[in-house]
Amino acid sequence: MRTQKVLQNNQISWFNEGSKRLNYQMIFNESEVKNEEDEYTEETTDINELLDERDARWKRKLEQVRNEAYAEGFDAGQAEGIEAARAEIDEKLSVVREALEQAHEEWKSRQQILEPGLLDMVFEISESILGIPVENPSIRESLEEKLAPLLQKINEQSKPILWVCEDDLEFVQALKDDFSKSMVLNMQVSEECNPGEFRLETQEETVVHNFREMLDEFKKTLALPSWK
Repeated sequence: MRTQKVLQNNQISWFNEGSKRLNYQMIFNESEVKNEEDEYTEETTDINELLDERDARWKRKLEQVRNEAYAEGFDAGQAEGIEAARAEIDEKLSVVREALEQAHEEWKSRQQILEPGLLDMVFEISESILGIPVENPSIRESLEEKLAPLLQKINEQSKPILWVCEDDLEFVQALKDDFSKSMVLNMQVSEECNPGEFRLETQEETVVHNFREMLDEFKKTLALPSWK
């Protein structure tokens, strides 16, 4: 005999065991899926950070290597440029030095050719100047310096004759009086004597103080080449 049912089957919503088990599994698995997704996200984030850090590290390394290579290349290029510049300067200086040496040799050869003529010209100019009457205190001083010692040695018995230029006659007379007013000295004017020059004649000797002759003597002592 069957037991009487209190509730009818159509009044209850039944879920089969499979569906009920699936629903529970989905509930629990949903939490696990979420945890797995979070872990995956965290792992992905860690990997990306590592990759970014690696890329940054390689970029820094690459930048360092690039800078070192640039610096090394710059230094090498600079050294090479300086060396090239020095070589160019040395080459130009060598050309200039060679040109100067050549010019100096040419100058010396021309000087050797012109030197005798220049000396001749100098002496000709000097001789021309000596022929021009001049008034210069130093000339009178030179005349006194040369003539005074001779006046002190004059012996009246030697019959001295002193030839001077007209401009020096009064000066020589005063110079003679300073030594001895009683001295007998025949003074004559000579057109051959320039200011400062004289010729003293005695029975023993003749003393000539002539700038032209002094210049000739000086010229002989030089023993230099001449065109003459």
